[in-house]
Amino acid sequence: MNINKNIKRSFVGILKILFVFAMFLQIGVLIYNYLNGVEEIRSVGDFVLKVLIRTSIGFALATVISVMFLYFIELLNRNISWYSFPLKRLIVELISILIFSSIVVFIYNGFKINNFIINLNDIIIYNGVNIIHIAVLEAWLMHVKNKYSNIETKRLKREIDRVHYELLKSQINPHFLFNCLNTLSAMITVDIEKSQKFIQEFSLIYRYILEYIEKPLSPLKKEVEFCKSYIYLQKIRYGNNIILNINISKKDMDYLVPPLSLQTLLENAFKHNIVDAKNKLSIEISVENLWLKVSNNINKRDNYDYSTKVGHKNLVKRYLLISKLVPKFLAESNNYTVLLPLIKTL
Repeated sequence: MNINKNIKRSFVGILKILFVFAMFLQIGVLIYNYLNGVEEIRSVGDFVLKVLIRTSIGFALATVISVMFLYFIELLNRNISWYSFPLKRLIVELISILIFSSIVVFIYNGFKINNFIINLNDIIIYNGVNIIHIAVLEAWLMHVKNKYSNIETKRLKREIDRVHYELLKSQINPHFLFNCLNTLSAMITVDIEKSQKFIQEFSLIYRYILEYIEKPLSPLKKEVEFCKSYIYLQKIRYGNNIILNINISKKDMDYLVPPLSLQTLLENAFKHNIVDAKNKLSIEISVENLWLKVSNNINKRDNYDYSTKVGHKNLVKRYLLISKLVPKFLAESNNYTVLLPLIKTL
């Protein structure tokens, strides 16, 4: 959602109200002048014509000045915000309005009475009008931004909740859970020591999921630990047909990524590739120029030619919720690589 577009849309509504106000104001002024003998009204048509002409002129001037003030306010908001420099902002606005009012009165008097002079009374009156004008615009602008910021915040919260729900569903994969329990069931009566190690790694995986599922980012170190536990469980099933190489320096371990990013990529690798004695799955994880590089060789399964890319879309959405960075997906003839942007801080 673009707040600037909403400001323009709301400003159109303000202009409509301003036009109606200007018209009724001119009607009131004309009637007042006519009753006091200051101005002559010859007919109804003359009255309507004067109202339309004066309303159009007044409305056009008010619109031009309002747009100028809005751009001026936005310029100040970017450089001297009320929150950071309230006193400086007040002084700059007051001085700017005084200069603007003086220039307008000077030019107006020059064209009206052919005398370019500075009339102090006119400046005081016009300065007061402009202060009220810019104060109203400031209040309106703040109201519009707060209104649409709240709408955007609520939309983002709904999106985050939806992504969290999708992520939770996708990460606690029933097939993965089912396979792990089957493996444990078959192994527990054969190798108790190995079964205990299996349960330990399995519990680390779900402890990590429960700890980080609601957090936007996780330390790379935690992701790598999770990865090792995940691969350990897979090796129980696939044996030494899985080769994992992790090449990440200690200082790079402090970078952040969305939690369970690696599981999404690892699951895809197992899902789309044959893993057996003839087709070993080789996974390389490293860091290059602030990107987490995850690569695997391709031994494509025949029944997985078509992919919905749900995991990839999920990753992209999660990154866009916290930054402007986007993962990259690179498919080569014999290798598939995903580059995840590393984040320094939230």
